This record gives sequence, C-alpha cells and structure tokens, in this order.
Amino acid sequence: SPGASTISFTYDFRGRPNNGDIIIPIQQSASTAATDDKGVMSGNPYPSALDLKLLFWDVNGMAPGDAAPTDKLKEILFWDEPKTTEYSHYYADKSGGYGTWIPGPSVLSTDLGLYAQPPFTKYSATNPNGASTGGTGADYMRRYAPIGQGFVFRTNYSTASTITIKNSYRVYKQVGAESELRGPIGSWTDPDPDPDPNPTPSELVPLLRINVNMNDEYVRQLLLAFHDSSTDKFDLGLDAPHPSDISGSDAYFPVREENIITPCVIQTVPYDIDKRIPLNFNITKHIKVVIAVVEEVNFNGTAYLMDHFERSFQQITDGRKAELELEPGEYKNRYAIVFKTRREANQSSEGTILKEEVKSNVSFFQNNPYKQMEITNPEGYTIINAKIFDMAGKLVVNQNNLGNSTKLKVGTSNLSDGIYLIKLITAENINIDYKMIVKN
Repeated sequence: SPGASTISFTYDFRGRPNNGDIIIPIQQSASTAATDDKGVMSGNPYPSALDLKLLFWDVNGMAPGDAAPTDKLKEILFWDEPKTTEYSHYYADKSGGYGTWIPGPSVLSTDLGLYAQPPFTKYSATNPNGASTGGTGADYMRRYAPIGQGFVFRTNYSTASTITIKNSYRVYKQVGAESELRGPIGSWTDPDPDPDPNPTPSELVPLLRINVNMNDEYVRQLLLAFHDSSTDKFDLGLDAPHPSDISGSDAYFPVREENIITPCVIQTVPYDIDKRIPLNFNITKHIKVVIAVVEEVNFNGTAYLMDHFERSFQQITDGRKAELELEPGEYKNRYAIVFKTRREANQSSEGTILKEEVKSNVSFFQNNPYKQMEITNPEGYTIINAKIFDMAGKLVVNQNNLGNSTKLKVGTSNLSDGIYLIKLITAENINIDYKMIVKN
C-alpha cells in the first residue's frame, strides 16, 4: 500500500554469497524463429558491483571493433517504473518500461556506455519533453550494476545456449546510492582500483538525446551517437534494438542488420554534415508528435527533422522542436535527422546559392477562387520583392519584404482576367519568374 513507504523493516540475510561462475540458460523456443531476438531475465548474482562492459564483450567473445559473432548478446534492458506512485504487483497496473544499455564506442576505459531511458505512459501535458506525472525513467550509471540489480539479456542465439557471469566481471565499487552492501570501511582494499568512473565532458562520446513525445501521453527516447569506428549498418555494442515495450505509437531508427531492417532505439554513426539518419514512425491513431533534442554532448552542429515529402526542415537542437500531425500508419522513408537544410546544401564553395536550385525549390499556384497567388517556399528563402506585370509590361503589383515563410501569398483581387508575369527577388539577388493566368 502507499503507506508502506513509511514503515521500517529489519532484514536478516543468511547463507553463503554467490562466488565463481554463474550460468544463465538461453532457451530457443520452438515457436520462435531463429532470427528473432530473445529476452532472458537475469541480474547481478554477486555481493559486489558487476561491470557490464566487461561482461558484454567477453560474452560475445570479442573486443571492441572485432567482427561480430553470429549468435550475440545485443543489449541489456533495465525495467524502471514510477516507484513512489505505483504499488501494485500486477504488470497491468504499471506504467513503466525498459531502458536500454549498450557499451557504446570504447574511447576510454572510463566510458559508461549508452543508455536510453524508458518510456513511462503517463506524461504530463504541461511538460511534454520532461517529467511525467509519475516521474521519468532515471538516467542511471548503468555500466556498473549494483548488488541485486535485475536486468534482461537480449540475444539472438539460434540454439539453446548459456551466458556465463564470471568473477572477473566483479568490481569493488559503490554505485552511487544504489550499492551499499559492503564491509566496514578499512576492512578491505581494492587490489586493482578502477579509473575514475566520471570522465570529463570533453572525453564523452558525442551524442544527441532525442525525446519523441507521443500526443503528451508518453515519450520515446532515442540516442544518436557519433564515432568513426561505427558504420551505417548494425554494429554490435554501438547500436541497440528497440525494446518494443509499449503498444501505442512509436518511433525508431531503421538500421540494416545483415539482410533485414532492425528497429533501433540507439544508433551510432560516423558524423558527416551531409548524412541523413532515417527516422521511422509506427502510428496507431491520429496524434501530435513533438521531436526535440533534450541533451547535446560534444555536438557543435545543428540538427533538423527533414520531411522528404513536404521538402521541409524543422530544427530540433538549441531548444527548438519539430511538430507533426500524423494519421495512423507506418511512416518509412519519409523523415530523417539531418545536419543542414537543402538551402545550405545547395551553396557553392564560394557561399553563393545556386540559381537553378533556388528556382527548382520555389513553386507557384494561382488560387483564383481565393483571388491570390500562393508561393511555396520550403527552403525558407528570404523574398525581398515581388512584382506582377501585365502582358503590356505595366507594373500592376509591387510588394517588398515578403519574408522567409514556407507559404507566401500575393493578392490578385484587383487584377483583370488575363495572363500576368510574376517576378520574385531573393535576398541573394536571384530572380524567379512565373507566368500565371488570372480569372476573377
């Protein structure tokens, strides 16, 4: 009950602590395809902290950068939930989810890995990118699992096998306030002290922590990290499959793994300002989706959400956010994370925007029922002047400083029926011509 949090208990632990190898069986279900990922409940069995980075690479029989084995441990999942508001033992009463941990690029021995916080399903509409009504999944230092910490091994083992947890993964370390079971101070000395587990900010792997808010109901967190050792395909320890722990709308990075596309919640790529990182959505009902970068680590650029169909860009870094209205369905090959707009991409080496690219990116439509010329300007070029001439060469409309909106309008209600020539001038002194027919 809720009052249980105010009651003190005394626990008496008896027995011999675990020591030596602990073998965890991995069973292959007859009803599960060999290529499907499998989750196996486990945890730290020892009376000391467990270094999951050592475990991850040793279980996979490889060092960072080695070719990945066929059967592999792909990620470690941690369940988290609003612990101070939900007291039921029934799963159906919980609004928590699975956080996802992988070791990430091995830049330093002090790297703590990459961790995507879990989605809680009761987010506050007043703060859609942050705290929920029941608290957020905490960003714990997951590399060192404290005493008694439970977690899930997620593997793609094709046959029944085992994962062995070894003494060699144990470390003498107090993990924040979560690992306090140890002898009296001075009773034991660490024979091999670990490096400082708190690297300086300049030593951290560059990354963007992206929150995808689903209709103010819950937030899916995605991590996009950058490192030269990675590829655009699935890299073991650098990319993490999606936990798929909610039944509603969701977002993911589609990453190619062998001959299939694996939905991922963490992706690591080599940074390139021209790179496009696909972002897919699976939408179950009409919702509003808000995408924003909530943490930037050693990232000095700008990130945008690009819509291939609308040819539009919305900035998601530096406190900005992208907003979408999506109908039910799967959205593949439409959205991507990019690091410059098409306008920036179309600049020549001298910094001059190419005329043909500008002309191809601006379109016109004469909306006669509404008596207006509608200009679509998806790249946001600044239009400093718009002129309309009749076929005799007479200037009939002259408007200045139309701005850089993606949708611009020029009234034509005062024009007689006929053919007219419209001329736009951009801030880069590029002329765009268009012939229109007015029928008022």
